[in-house]
Amino acid sequence: MTYDLFKFKFIKRSTKNIEVSSRKSEFDSISLFSGGLDSFGGSYFLLRNGYNPLFVSVNHSKIGKVLSKLYEVLPEGSSREITVKHAFKAAEYTQFSRSFLYLSFASAVAIAHEINKIFIPENGIIARQIGLKAGRYGTRTAHPMYLEYFNDLINSLFPEYKIKVENPFSYKTKTEIVKEIEDKERIKDTISCGHTLDLTFIGKTKIKHCGMCIPCLIRTIALVASDLPNVDEMLNVYFNPFLDIDFSNPRKVVAKNRIMKRRYRDALANVLDMLRLAYELKQMSYEDIVLLYPEFLDVNVYRLYKKFAQNLLRTVDYFSERNPTLKLVSERFTQ
Repeated sequence: MTYDLFKFKFIKRSTKNIEVSSRKSEFDSISLFSGGLDSFGGSYFLLRNGYNPLFVSVNHSKIGKVLSKLYEVLPEGSSREITVKHAFKAAEYTQFSRSFLYLSFASAVAIAHEINKIFIPENGIIARQIGLKAGRYGTRTAHPMYLEYFNDLINSLFPEYKIKVENPFSYKTKTEIVKEIEDKERIKDTISCGHTLDLTFIGKTKIKHCGMCIPCLIRTIALVASDLPNVDEMLNVYFNPFLDIDFSNPRKVVAKNRIMKRRYRDALANVLDMLRLAYELKQMSYEDIVLLYPEFLDVNVYRLYKKFAQNLLRTVDYFSERNPTLKLVSERFTQ
């Protein structure tokens, strides 16, 4: 997940009698609540399906303001916020290992409340990122294999608690998650972008999404495909690749500053990779496409990506009216 090699060395503790403060909780599960659209949709989904979750958030940077607005929708007393204060100036911009941190916090809260079920709501596309060459820069926060490994680790350390982490949206697109949210106006208060710090650096503090990273692209596709009446306002992006890239001359970088120029190449690559996969799913037989993408041997994953492809092509149609060069991409992949 991080492209690093970790070696854990466990040291036998010298103190024998350590009391762990825990109590039986009125909650039946833990749900990570990040301030993003997926975890926000997860709150509606879990409550609607009869769960009584304790929502756990990790507050760092400026995410606290986002969380405070979204807490208003949650049942009173059902949220716990863990504040992380940095006592050093070093930064790790990839955030590859963030889900290990978040799930570790969630596990600690679960043990303290004697809860054995943890939810990490994440759409199945962002969890897997199949077909994205630049997807190596994605966090894969809830990849099924990673969650399986984490479950093995936490249950090796604390076998008596029988903790299980699962993703309730593993086979859902972000468009389907949008449908779970009753108060659609609240979507504009969520943040899915992984590069909000970049926007701060260039003085765009009122813009919540760069528009260029993989989470932003998938968010754009989901909101457009959901037919929201005020979708352009909801997007709130600094750069919209579907509108702002001239696909007749894609090498012409139109980003106006150094930071976003660096993001431009990945944004272009990701859009083209997504479109290539969408047209392959549209044109190829199941027998042929599984040879290119073995992950589709799981029929549920194949169906997930078929739905995503349809949402993406609807997004292309939507923006083609304002950016006719998008049609050139369609022609390229249908020849």
